[in-house]
Amino acid sequence: HRGACELAHQNTLEAYRATLALGGDGNEIDIRATRDRVLVCFHDDMLDQLLDAYGSVDDHDWATLRRFRFRNPGPFGDQCRIPTLAEVLDLHRRHGA
Repeated sequence: HRGACELAHQNTLEAYRATLALGGDGNEIDIRATRDRVLVCFHDDMLDQLLDAYGSVDDHDWATLRRFRFRNPGPFGDQCRIPTLAEVLDLHRRHGA
């Protein structure tokens, strides 16, 4: 659910990748659309629960949303960001999930 959040921040490519590295065959994801209709994977209704941002995913365009940082990014630091659906599907395809 939202990736292996004990190893990386939930809702990130790193968490989804960690699930697959641990032998999982997939991840449960929530899909939301940005203001400019880019599909992203993010569970929470409001950004401020996890990010240094306010509002919801659809309040922001993709260029703005991708700059918001997680409050507690964990070991992946600056790499930690909301992924697009295309990135998550590509990750699963490459890992045979």
